[in-house]
Amino acid sequence: MEMVGDGKIVSGFLQDTVEALNKGDIPQAGSVVAVFNRDVLQRCVAAYAAATARVVLPVDSLALSKAHDAALEEARALFAAERFGKGEMPMDAQFDKEFKVRSFHVCPARYASLVPGVH
Repeated sequence: MEMVGDGKIVSGFLQDTVEALNKGDIPQAGSVVAVFNRDVLQRCVAAYAAATARVVLPVDSLALSKAHDAALEEARALFAAERFGKGEMPMDAQFDKEFKVRSFHVCPARYASLVPGVH
């Protein structure tokens, strides 16, 4: 294999690459993985939301709890299958946080839609 160029060209290329990395123009592997996993997480949240939205309310608390558990387990399995990297990851904590935040906002709204006079 014949190399075209000299040390100045290679040095210039390396310098340009380092400058681009320092400016953030070239994504680092970790940031690409984090973005990919964040997108996977959002799909899992959407799958959970869709599954829980299919629950016909009003329903007794045991049935609601079972529906929640099934939807959460399905979303966790999807996350485990599609995320980049295996084993314990910081994304697991983010996954739990997303569901807690969603439950905090969605559950009262669903309740309010069922009970007259509650806003």
